[in-house]
Amino acid sequence: MANDRKTRGDRARESLASWRAFLWNPRTREFLGRTGTSWALIIGYYVIFYLVLAAMFAFTMWVMLQTISDERPKYQDRVQNPGVMIRPRTENLDVTFNISQSDSYSKFTQSIDSFLKTYDNQSVEWPRCTPGFFRDEQGSPVGHLLTAVPTRCYFNRSLLANCSGLSDLSYGYASGQPCVLVKINRVIGYKPGDTNISASVNCTAKDTDLGPLKFYPENKFDPMYFPYYGKKTDGAYRQPVVAVQFLSPPRNTDLQVVCRLSGPNVVVDENNRDKFIGRVEFHLQVSN
Repeated sequence: MANDRKTRGDRARESLASWRAFLWNPRTREFLGRTGTSWALIIGYYVIFYLVLAAMFAFTMWVMLQTISDERPKYQDRVQNPGVMIRPRTENLDVTFNISQSDSYSKFTQSIDSFLKTYDNQSVEWPRCTPGFFRDEQGSPVGHLLTAVPTRCYFNRSLLANCSGLSDLSYGYASGQPCVLVKINRVIGYKPGDTNISASVNCTAKDTDLGPLKFYPENKFDPMYFPYYGKKTDGAYRQPVVAVQFLSPPRNTDLQVVCRLSGPNVVVDENNRDKFIGRVEFHLQVSN
């Protein structure tokens, strides 16, 4: 038994000595089985190898970046036709409220007010834009790479009149004549309508008469506000909106309202594959 214990102890010491020699062998001056020259060669090889890989990657990225623009995406195949949306922003696009309960419509007026505040800081000195003509037809530079900011025809909040929130802070909700803002989502380079032909907006209800409607400033999007040139070039851009005021909607009735665009270069998806392409549907219910 003593000989066995001694043998196991010898084996342990031999194993420890072997590991020590592997870590550092003073006789051959090797560290982890390699001499200093060997380590220098292998480290130098991998340094050069990864530097070459990094250079190839950087060169590939540089070549790719030369093919794209900072102003606009190279490919817009999936967003050629913009969607249409409304304000107030509501859950499930449901505008339901009671005239006698201000709490029921305060969230709607706050949503519209928050949206229109971005139009308050626009320049009072408007450029001389000619209605009916697109921005690139009014002396704006056109091309893949823009070198100057195109002419901006600022959309002023006051154009929305009764739906501007400047005279009626409730946007008509307190009196049962609610305002809904219709806007076209931004798509770089998109031109709704044509020269001297505006894209128009019409709102109807399914199986119900909406009653009289009032549009501000008109039921159309003038070409002079289009196209949009992208956030980097067009940072101060504010898209135009059309306000629809329902002057006498049927009370206590769930109205399924559909607002559609029409005109040249306007696509409306009537197959419900994308119900926001060229149109927007929402529920409106005004209760006493």
